[in-house]
Amino acid sequence: MRRTLILTLSANRSPWWQLMAKQRETWDSIRHDQTSTIYYVGDSYPARFDPPVLHSPTDEHLHNIGHRTVEALEFALTIPDWHFLARPHSSTYVHKRHLVEFVETAQPELLYGLVVPAGPHEGPWLWGGGHFVMSRAVVQKLVANKTQWDHGIMEDVAMSRLAASLGIPFGNGKSVSVDWKTDLKSASCISWNGDTGGFDFSDFKDLNRLEDQFFFRVKHDPDRSVDLRTMDLLFQNLIP
Repeated sequence: MRRTLILTLSANRSPWWQLMAKQRETWDSIRHDQTSTIYYVGDSYPARFDPPVLHSPTDEHLHNIGHRTVEALEFALTIPDWHFLARPHSSTYVHKRHLVEFVETAQPELLYGLVVPAGPHEGPWLWGGGHFVMSRAVVQKLVANKTQWDHGIMEDVAMSRLAASLGIPFGNGKSVSVDWKTDLKSASCISWNGDTGGFDFSDFKDLNRLEDQFFFRVKHDPDRSVDLRTMDLLFQNLIP
C-alpha cells in the first residue's frame, strides 16, 4: 500500500486561514490510514512547526509561493513513510479515498497535473489551479535542484520548467472545478481527465457520479466565503 502526504498550500491571513480551518473541519476530518496532511503558511516569526501546520518566515507575496513550496518540499522529505505527495491549495476539497486509489496505480517517474499545451514561446506546463501529485523520487529531484528554480515567475510554471529540464515527464492529473451560477442556487461541474465529464447540478449528491475525481476546486472569486459554503456542501454530500 502506498501512503500519500497531502501538502496543502495556505496562508497566515484572511481568507486563507478561515479556509484552512474549514478544510480541517471537513475533508481532513475524515480519517484515511494511507494519508496524512500538512498545511504550510508564511509570515510567521519565529518559524515553527505546530503539527499539522508548517510556519515559514517567508512572506506571503504571490511571487514568493515558490520559495515557500521549496521549503515545504524540503520539510516533507524529513518525514518518513510516505510514497507520493499531493499538493492542493486552500480552495480545494480533497476526496482522500479517490486520491489513494489514483496513487496506487500512479507512475513514480511522472509529475501529475493539468497540462497546458505548449505555446509559441514555451513548452507545456502544469496549471497550479489543477494541483499536483508526485512521487517521493520526483520531490527529491526537485529539491536536489532547487537552485535552478526560477523564482521570478509563477510557482506552477517554475516547477513545470524545472521538472522538464530534469527530464521528469508530465502525467495527466485529475481535477474538478465547482463553479456557482450567478444566483448561487445551482452550479457547473467542470471535470478534467475523469471518466465522467462536466455537468450542471443543484444537488451536491450528484457529484458522487465523479467516482475517480479527488481534487475539487471551490474558489469563488466574487465572494470567498462561498468557498467555505461549498466545502460544507461537499462534506455533507460526497460519499467518503
